[in-house]
Amino acid sequence: EAKDSKKFGDAPPVFVMPDGYSYMHVKRNGLIFGCATEKNISPVVVIELLSKIAKVFKDYCGTLSEESIRKNFILLYELLDELLDYGYPQVTQTENLKAFVYNEPIVVSAVADTGKMINPKTASASAVHKPVISSVNADGKKTSLAANQKNEIFVDILERLSVLFSSNGYVLNSTIDGCIQMKSYLAGNP
Repeated sequence: EAKDSKKFGDAPPVFVMPDGYSYMHVKRNGLIFGCATEKNISPVVVIELLSKIAKVFKDYCGTLSEESIRKNFILLYELLDELLDYGYPQVTQTENLKAFVYNEPIVVSAVADTGKMINPKTASASAVHKPVISSVNADGKKTSLAANQKNEIFVDILERLSVLFSSNGYVLNSTIDGCIQMKSYLAGNP
């Protein structure tokens, strides 16, 4: 297991950078749940909390994948709001959270295990490619066919962060590459 970790260049679950910040993460189904802090806290507590967050997300969404997180972002944000209060854990049991969470999950079909993939690609949401023409007429008013549709705007932010660390933890090279895709279904001319 340790040889595979060095082979793929995975960072240790806990490391301290020269800037004084401590970084901790857990990897679940190819997703990384992370935490950064400048306070002196127990790494075991943070690792346990990140593991609990991943478990609660899986319990609510059914599957833990990039697509399920994207589709259930509002639900997961509400869960995080109940799980943590100013960075302190509050309620971390799935059964206890049911009384506080009101959003329903959007079911996403299970995806093949991406845990062993070195570089899984991000797929854009299907709403970005949905046609706009049928929902608004030339005057900017909703057509009768689209009268029951909601005013919606979809924003996909796709980004890739590449960081190369030296063996002693210093950043040797870092790059950020990304794009923003937006599709508006708002009536009129906002």
